[in-house]
Amino acid sequence: MKRKVRLLFSLLSMLCLVSCGGNEGNKENPSVNPPSGQTDDNDDPFKVIPQDSWNIDDSGKIKYVRINSTAAGLNAATDTSQYGAGGTDLGFPWYDEEAKRLYVTFGDSFVQHKMGGEWNSNVTLYTNNFDFTKGVKWEGALNGSFGATRQITPVTQNVANRNGWTASSSDICSPLTSTTIPTGGIVVNGTYYLFYMEVYKFNQVHESPGITRNGMWDTFNSRVVKSTDKGKTWTLCDKLVWQCHGSEFNCLNGEPFA
Repeated sequence: MKRKVRLLFSLLSMLCLVSCGGNEGNKENPSVNPPSGQTDDNDDPFKVIPQDSWNIDDSGKIKYVRINSTAAGLNAATDTSQYGAGGTDLGFPWYDEEAKRLYVTFGDSFVQHKMGGEWNSNVTLYTNNFDFTKGVKWEGALNGSFGATRQITPVTQNVANRNGWTASSSDICSPLTSTTIPTGGIVVNGTYYLFYMEVYKFNQVHESPGITRNGMWDTFNSRVVKSTDKGKTWTLCDKLVWQCHGSEFNCLNGEPFA
């Protein structure tokens, strides 16, 4: 039980640290106790000490967890640029019990730091190594589907144009869809399912009486792709769609309402 608890919290800590660039760690956090044997005068409280990456007290409660590395990017334990994720976004973990393999699907990913190079709406990395004391050691990445290099969701015209990809019309979402961002993954009876949202635009300004909010985005709908061959190929579950409501756009094809 303790092993599962340690693994879960180590993974949660790791996923909170995905960045599009360097991350030197949060060196000043008064809510986190320094690891045993260290002082908080001159020592970095998040210095990597493999045998002391977390601490569970006698009652089984976790006292603290420490930052070991980012999950991807410049300071990751594995150079993820080789998988098209030199800079990437949020990640969703899902686990294949049969293969004893952990997958994490990250959002918009670029080969180079600071959004440079080829762009994939998502990249899925995997590992069978669950010792995260020195960071996550990724062992590989899934190949892309729908004409993409790495992403496993349908390609948007926006991404295809950026990368110079030639994809069939059946592989491309609505011309108005900007990107397809993952929202979760699960394995059911050996079949992989990845949920994602079709994003229209990021950084929209939404105004309401007395309030202006930035950093939001509009979506058409949420969809699902599945794989029955351990992630080698993916198909769209065309009958599974959660449509948006109250939008100025037709949620099914991205065209403005008549």
